[in-house]
Amino acid sequence: MPAYNRASSPAFIRVLALGYPFTQIDLASVASYDSVSPYSFAVRICIVAQEALVEDWQYAQANPVEELAQLHHFTMTKNEDGRDIPFNITVKEFAVPPKGQHLRFFAEADKQVNQKTAPFVPSGWGDSTLKALADCMRLIRQFPFEG
Repeated sequence: MPAYNRASSPAFIRVLALGYPFTQIDLASVASYDSVSPYSFAVRICIVAQEALVEDWQYAQANPVEELAQLHHFTMTKNEDGRDIPFNITVKEFAVPPKGQHLRFFAEADKQVNQKTAPFVPSGWGDSTLKALADCMRLIRQFPFEG
C-alpha cells in the first residue's frame, strides 16, 4: 500500500464493511496523522462496523425458540411452454439461526414445481438474502411447473 500523502489524499474516505456503506469519516478530526495511519484507522473502523451490523429489531427476541424473522418479498416469472407462471418468494431473515441450522436466511416459493413426478416447494438456505433467494430461484428454473 502506498504511503499516505496528506496533501494529495481526500479529506473524506468512504469506509465499507461487508459491502455496505458504513459512513464518511473526516480523518483529520479523528486521527492524528503523526501517530496513527489513516489506513490502519480505516481498517479498525471496518472491524467495528462489521460487529455493529446487528439491526435493532433483532434485539426484540427474548428467546431463540421464538424464531423472530424479518420477511423480504420477491417475485419472478417463469416462462414455460408459452405461458407465464408468477412465483412469489419470501425470504425469512432470522434474528438467530433456527434450531438445527447454521444459516439465518431461508427463502421459499409460494407454489410447488415438478408436480407430476415428485412435487416440492422450491426453497433455499444461505448466509445472506441473495444466497437464499438465488438457491430458491435456481430450483424454480431447474424443475418444470406442471400445474
